[in-house]
Amino acid sequence: MAETTDLVTATPSPTALSVNGFADSILARVSEDGFYATFSTEDMDGRKKLFSATQSAELLRNYMNTPLEIDNIVFAPTTISDDEGFSNTVMGVYLITTDGRSFVSSSQGVCKSAATMLAQLGDPAEWGGPLTMMCVETNTAKGRRYKSLKLC
Repeated sequence: MAETTDLVTATPSPTALSVNGFADSILARVSEDGFYATFSTEDMDGRKKLFSATQSAELLRNYMNTPLEIDNIVFAPTTISDDEGFSNTVMGVYLITTDGRSFVSSSQGVCKSAATMLAQLGDPAEWGGPLTMMCVETNTAKGRRYKSLKLC
């Protein structure tokens, strides 16, 4: 009797493709416009909201495991300093709460979670209200820390 072997191919699922495609579209908008916002910046109120979110953001890492009522998101470059004091520009995600506060993270895991959330749940205008989420941290098998967003 012949033995059969099932082959598993590493083809991404349609959801993975749409999430990656959405993340790529965010990167393209940030590259082109300098930011990606889930709200209109066509008028002065929107531009003020963008400015406030990116200029007065609190560090998300100071609010780990704290539920936050998020109703908008901005992706924009942010500057971080490495251990030797050199500045690096990286992608940052700004989570905006219903009371106008904003929280920034340059964690790749948090940025990926935010992009995945938008790809799978849609634009905040489609949410039917703010989403309660928190930043959580787990350890990988190699002992590294990984931050991500979790819906509450």
